Amino acid sequence: MEVADFQRAERKLAQVGCYRLSGFWFPARQFLRSQRGDISLCSITKKPLRQDAFIAGASSDSAFALYLFDKKLRQLMLDAIERI
Repeated sequence: MEVADFQRAERKLAQVGCYRLSGFWFPARQFLRSQRGDISLCSITKKPLRQDAFIAGASSDSAFALYLFDKKLRQLMLDAIERI
């Protein structure tokens, strides 16, 4: 994962937490592939397995931007539910 500004990334990890942010960089992780090139699936859930390596171009800034979008969307949804 590309990190343009390490100090900013450290601040964001401290503010939000690594565990919470990990959900937002999960889609940027590469799929685990078999020797034939097929995407490997979990034997129980049948969902694709992911590696710890990231796809090219993945950045910490894009993961944090996705986190902010999700946060704003949740706030708007809760505001709408509260009015109902």
